[in-house]
Amino acid sequence: MMLEFYGPETGNTTDSTMMGNSGLLNRFKMCVGPIGSRYHMYIYGDPAYAQGAYLMTPYKGRRRSRVQMKFNKNLARRRIAVEWAFGKMQEEWGFFAVKKNQKVFSAPVSNRYKVAALLTNFHSCLYGNNASRFFGVATPSLESYIAGQPDS
Repeated sequence: MMLEFYGPETGNTTDSTMMGNSGLLNRFKMCVGPIGSRYHMYIYGDPAYAQGAYLMTPYKGRRRSRVQMKFNKNLARRRIAVEWAFGKMQEEWGFFAVKKNQKVFSAPVSNRYKVAALLTNFHSCLYGNNASRFFGVATPSLESYIAGQPDS
């Protein structure tokens, strides 16, 4: 399920800059509590991001231990699940797969993208998605998703 949206930004904006501008890490910090708390969690990002208190990235460099290489491999398989949501959105709403349709100053791209993401989430509620199957968790019912309440 796609939960967080930020943008639009110009094409030359780096991932790290967008992360900072979006305020995502600050909102995440408010939800998971301080570092060292019992339930401290991280956002796992690709190597383009700078590692921080709430953001974990793959281990880098030539001299990685076996444990570090195994960690990178295991989380890379899970990180790809994020891409599945974008792929599903393009599959269901083909308009977004055509880059010429996504010109920021010629169309309300951000609004269209958010509507397509919402419709993709609706579709996932009704029919499931690859990530829910991969992680063995059910998607919410459409009714509970719309109401913003967990399923009973």
